Amino acid sequence: MGDWFNQVALAQTVLFLSNSALSVGILMLCRALPSVILGPFVGPFVDRLSKKRTMVLTDLARGIIVLAFILAFLLKQVWILYVGSISISFGKEDCGCRMETIDRLYHLQGRVGR
Repeated sequence: MGDWFNQVALAQTVLFLSNSALSVGILMLCRALPSVILGPFVGPFVDRLSKKRTMVLTDLARGIIVLAFILAFLLKQVWILYVGSISISFGKEDCGCRMETIDRLYHLQGRVGR
């Protein structure tokens, strides 16, 4: 859910800074394209890594990237938001790890509750 709030906030920020619907469209493209292009290649690689370490490192990296959004707003530079959106999209490739971990926790809870 936090990713959707982030996406809405970024779209509003880009619209505020540029007053251009085209700029918002470019932002959405920056957000979606890396996952579409790299997802099939990065997914199997990420599955081989430690799930806990992968989730922690990607969340830390995404947190640092989000701090750059403050700088973009202060400097009124939309391109920083574009680069940050592309970078955050790379961090979303840990979704497989995250979904598998949630699934394991759900099944573990079912065993404990019985």
